[in-house]
Amino acid sequence: MAFSAVKICSVIVYFLLQKLSIAEIIPYFQHEIIPLHPEYLTIPKFSPKDAPNWAPGHGHSYIDLSRVKIDFNCDAGATCPNVNFEVLMFEEPKEKPWMEYWPNKQFCCTNDMVTAGDCFPEQMNKLIVPLELPGAFLRSVAVVSGVPKTLSEDGTVAHHEISKSGVYVLFMGICDPKSAPVSISGSINSLDPYGYLPADLFGNLPFYGALSIVYGVVGVIWLVYCIIYSDNLMAIQGWITTVLALGMIETAILFQHYLSWNDFGYPAPAVTFLALLFGVMKRTVSRMVVLLVALGYGVVRPTLGEDMRKVIYLGCAYFFLSLTYTVISSLPQSNRKADDSEYDLISLTVFILAGIDTTFYIWIFSSVHNLLISLALRKQASKYILYRNFRNVLSISFVSTCIWMLYGSVINLDNGTGEDNNWKDHWTVDALWELTYFMIFVAIAIMWAPSVNMQKYAYSIELSTLDEDEEWAAAGLGTAPVFGAPPGEGGQSPEGDTDDAEYGGRLDDENDPFQGSGALDPLMAAAKKQ
Repeated sequence: MAFSAVKICSVIVYFLLQKLSIAEIIPYFQHEIIPLHPEYLTIPKFSPKDAPNWAPGHGHSYIDLSRVKIDFNCDAGATCPNVNFEVLMFEEPKEKPWMEYWPNKQFCCTNDMVTAGDCFPEQMNKLIVPLELPGAFLRSVAVVSGVPKTLSEDGTVAHHEISKSGVYVLFMGICDPKSAPVSISGSINSLDPYGYLPADLFGNLPFYGALSIVYGVVGVIWLVYCIIYSDNLMAIQGWITTVLALGMIETAILFQHYLSWNDFGYPAPAVTFLALLFGVMKRTVSRMVVLLVALGYGVVRPTLGEDMRKVIYLGCAYFFLSLTYTVISSLPQSNRKADDSEYDLISLTVFILAGIDTTFYIWIFSSVHNLLISLALRKQASKYILYRNFRNVLSISFVSTCIWMLYGSVINLDNGTGEDNNWKDHWTVDALWELTYFMIFVAIAIMWAPSVNMQKYAYSIELSTLDEDEEWAAAGLGTAPVFGAPPGEGGQSPEGDTDDAEYGGRLDDENDPFQGSGALDPLMAAAKKQ
């Protein structure tokens, strides 16, 4: 049953991704455009001097509409007038948001607008081209019923060379309310100097190529350590290996995804699906690993009991919601109606996902805090240092997260003029998150790397060597028992609770995160409680 559900989900995601058209070859198949509702595309472009001259671009940069075919048919026996299909293209202006050049987002000149003085009589039933909009290009193509019109027949419409880097807006529409709707087929081709990859995503190609190599190097080093110390491996190292393997696969697939996109003009659905799937899996398992480490799994707790089930449930919830968000946010935003609302359909998913992430973070930090206190009480100095370093890594990750959130806000912030000056840097937002994640993962892998004494160290008890450490003393509250001390001197607490001389702390301490797992050895601890 579970397999069938996963299979059905995979098929749904695959067919959703087949509709993906955020590409430099934008396909159309009998796409209908109705009168008075023009559609637009925003296409970021590099000029030949601003990007590498790689194959298949070979230094050329253009937007080509020669493969677009326009057609419409009248009802049987009816006579229809020719349809004027209009194409308008311009670079995003610097002075103000480009939509503000049209009053009330009215892009077609109608009789009411002429009466109101919003457009001129000679513009009636045509796209309005504001006089103050610089560099606007408008061309009208007459389409006869039953006779498909290909834009390649008009060279001034079909091909536009790009000599200046920027974001270009392409409008297509019909402004005569008496005209019949038209259907368009074919494709719009946008080539940059290096190939077909959209200009605002180009940085991802070399970035994921380099990151996949780095992941491979780390993977080989980790594998060598696991082979050398195969007799001393712990369960948590198996989880770390899983995250590393997912990261290696994801980055390799993402590099192939962008490489294929650049070569052929559109992302391959199967590769895209795999990249999204492995990315979500990596993020899910990595959160679970950090939480398991925070709970002391494999180092101070050999089993998590009921907590393990909660971790799995939380991870599954994050996986399905994150997959939903990733798929929906990857669907095309092109071919938008000029009068579409800006309502975000994925807000609910983002809200719930943020709640699950918050649960992860709160649980992780509170678990590490409790674990440090318990280790200090038990005078487990080496483990205390290990988890203090782990806490420091988490603190650094939190600070980095705040910095990258601020950076992302600045990159995507409207400068008040409507021009997206930072479109070339959009890819760096996700890249910085990936780098931060990678560095945190490597730090955790180094702290929990296989070694000759790792397993023995994990389940052993030691005497304190941090008596002069202020944080250690504060965490231990000065009440940690001394091994072998008689009652009243650390062997027994003032409340009468029995201290465990072997483990260095009370077995029934309600704040002890070992509680419920039987400290380090469930069977031994249970026997001692009897």
